[in-house]
Amino acid sequence: MRFEPQKKGKLKVILTPQDMASLSLTYDQMDYNDRKTRLLLSKLLETARQKGRFLYPDNSRLLIELFPTLEGGCVLLFTILAAGGQEPSAANDTFAFSFQSLEPLGQTAARLDALQALPGSEGCVCTLYRLNEEYRLLCQLRRPIGPDRQRSHPCLKELRKHGREAGTGRIAAAYCEEHGALLAAQDALKKLALCWK
Repeated sequence: MRFEPQKKGKLKVILTPQDMASLSLTYDQMDYNDRKTRLLLSKLLETARQKGRFLYPDNSRLLIELFPTLEGGCVLLFTILAAGGQEPSAANDTFAFSFQSLEPLGQTAARLDALQALPGSEGCVCTLYRLNEEYRLLCQLRRPIGPDRQRSHPCLKELRKHGREAGTGRIAAAYCEEHGALLAAQDALKKLALCWK
């Protein structure tokens, strides 16, 4: 069982097939109306809170999303909702790009490095997945920006030139997590740039 805090107000919990077996639960059995599922969710939230991985006020409303993994485990995404039941930020800050091979992606990473425009702590987090016969790069901006700044964002601009846009938002991220094989987390472009220098 792995707890991965995401951007502000989100927590991802990954349950392996072994975790699911030890809990005597399957993805198909999980339902919020089921007492066993509710107990599991409460336990996960309490564990995350005790470890300091996910802090939220007691009166918070949470959005809980559940995605199966190919191996038989599941991923839970907890999101703190603002008043009115909406997510704190409605801005679209997640972008997926598809590449048929690593070569154009590696060259793009090297170009960004030469331009000193690789994502840094203030930019975006880039994660690389293998998805069927292609590579999928998921870029999550640390701070949501408007459409005009998205078009001029150096990293996104370069990726659009050499890759195919393959979705935006939480659905694009969930699709990669559910169907893709993780190759590099957090700083995928930096790792690729080192290989293509």
